[in-house]
Amino acid sequence: MEDLALRFGDEAARKRYRHMSAVAQWSFNQLFWNEKLGCLCDAINGGPPDPSIRPNQIFAVSLPHSMLRQDRARSVVEKVQEHLLTPFGLRSLAPSDPQYCGDYTGGPTQRDGTYRQGTVWSWLLGPFITAYIKVNGGSEEARRQAQA
Repeated sequence: MEDLALRFGDEAARKRYRHMSAVAQWSFNQLFWNEKLGCLCDAINGGPPDPSIRPNQIFAVSLPHSMLRQDRARSVVEKVQEHLLTPFGLRSLAPSDPQYCGDYTGGPTQRDGTYRQGTVWSWLLGPFITAYIKVNGGSEEARRQAQA
């Protein structure tokens, strides 16, 4: 909204949206940042934060307006690369998690129970590559690595 207000020459709205953005960014980081793991918690749901390493956090980096500072964004990408990246996509849960299930087999009920517990989702490669290139400054080396 700040960008739109700037485009339309509405300085008062731009300042108001900049302030709202700063408050949202501060709140997001307070609630979701996991200092111990150097990445984002999966959910907060009114209780203790869920420290599961899941791929949703890659969106906090890949989207045009990130809620994270550059050092935190880089840390998220590194954590996702280390724990979730496969040649076929991103896992839905880190293999180190006790809830991880690496086999998506069995009948519908069994598969439903494991769908978000380690299944690799190929569509998440796009957001991962965008985030990877972004935290590496869009360099040629980062683009070559992403292509590989």
